[in-house]
Amino acid sequence: MIPASPNRILLNSSGTAAFPFDIDQLHDQISASFKAHRIDNKWMADDILIALQNYMAKNKFTVKSSEDLDQIHATVVKVLQDNGFMEIANHFSQNMRDSSINFLNRKIDEELRNLSLPYSQKNAGNILNKLLSLGFQTADISNLLIREICRLEINSSQDNSEIIEKISPADILPLGKDYVNWKWDYLQMRTAGSLFNSIRIDIHPLFLAEDLDLNVFIEMLFMEKWEKLINKASAYLETCLYHLKDVSNLQVDYISIVMHRVEKFVEYCEVGENPPLLKDMNNSLTTAFGGVIRNFSGLTLSSTQK
Repeated sequence: MIPASPNRILLNSSGTAAFPFDIDQLHDQISASFKAHRIDNKWMADDILIALQNYMAKNKFTVKSSEDLDQIHATVVKVLQDNGFMEIANHFSQNMRDSSINFLNRKIDEELRNLSLPYSQKNAGNILNKLLSLGFQTADISNLLIREICRLEINSSQDNSEIIEKISPADILPLGKDYVNWKWDYLQMRTAGSLFNSIRIDIHPLFLAEDLDLNVFIEMLFMEKWEKLINKASAYLETCLYHLKDVSNLQVDYISIVMHRVEKFVEYCEVGENPPLLKDMNNSLTTAFGGVIRNFSGLTLSSTQK
């Protein structure tokens, strides 16, 4: 599935948090609760997250533990309830309780980092499988049990001389201007995320339009250059992800595509308010990168304009 809302706002907390906090995923979870009750208001989740970010900044609140993240979820539930969305609040709350695998992965990652020992994603996967094999309800698995399973797994790896340095896609993927055959000012790729592995793609259509140096903007000529650019990028990204799959057990969880200075681009091209050109550009992005999604089922894509 490729959610490609053209007006989606993605927020990131400033600075480095001590505990990985994926606000992009939180946006998806809130939106899913609205859609489950046939409320298609793409701004509602954005407004809630903007208010949440302002609250966090004003109160200097940072997510440092799973308990802090639970408080964030409780705040979202209260905001939904206070605004009369009781059914949405219940759906969101239930989804948080039902996300047992995500919850365990989060706790495993937290305990492994607290142990301050080298570990790999393979270690984390082994720990998750061992916990699930115990047959306990997620709520009944204590932090102490998770910690002990983590210690046993890491010690076992050390005893077998398999101490593996923790790696991320950033250590493997060749994402940089020295590796690509397009102008880096137009489109950049980089790895992002901490708890979740993601790829961020930043596109600057204004720079492309300016370099065409047309006295009169011609949409057909621009779209020809635009599609050539994004097709090159998607083909290169797919090659990189195949390489990542071949050399490691890592996978990328989602891709974010951000188009920058869209209003300035529209003004520069003089194509009018809400031009069909923007819709064509978004559709071409979905088409170009949709092939990557189909080849890597663990991925989701989000498209954003700034």
